[in-house]
Amino acid sequence: MIARGRGRRAGRALRVGLGILALTVFTAGAEPVSLGSVPGLKARDLGGAAFDLAETLAAGPTVITFWATWCKPCRRELPELQKLLEIYGERGLQVVAVNGDGPVDQAKIRPYVNALAFTFTVIPDPDGEIRRRFQVEVFPTTLLVDPGGRIVHRQVGYRRGDEAILAGHLETLLPGAPAPAAGEDSGR
Repeated sequence: MIARGRGRRAGRALRVGLGILALTVFTAGAEPVSLGSVPGLKARDLGGAAFDLAETLAAGPTVITFWATWCKPCRRELPELQKLLEIYGERGLQVVAVNGDGPVDQAKIRPYVNALAFTFTVIPDPDGEIRRRFQVEVFPTTLLVDPGGRIVHRQVGYRRGDEAILAGHLETLLPGAPAPAAGEDSGR
């Protein structure tokens, strides 16, 4: 009985693995699938400067993440998004982090961003209006948006390795040579 159950699980795992492999092979080079479009967004960034999502999208594919300083998965994801910006920024990647801390915690945002030397745009959303417009209910929620405003990837939550999935999607959207793999010499 036990051996038969293990065999069934192994067979099921093999079928799932082959299905994922087939999906990867048959979708390689395919046009990204749209999960809808992002709403327009005009706001003030953390420094008080005007921000217009349409202008950001015109510069290239954009990762939009919704986060809070108290969110542990967010605190693990944000440094990984900074790394992606450092790798892909020259090829046009933009990163926007919409902070959902409430009015009481707004004073925590700038010290946190400065301490970790994030260079991406941070948009405060103390009343949750932006989060509601983007239909975000969980922190972190991360969207990859193509320059046309179409959402091509949506990730709810964060687990180590999710940044590699995001990088794979980025490679289909960004012009130029693929970025070097982590730890690979870029020839510089």
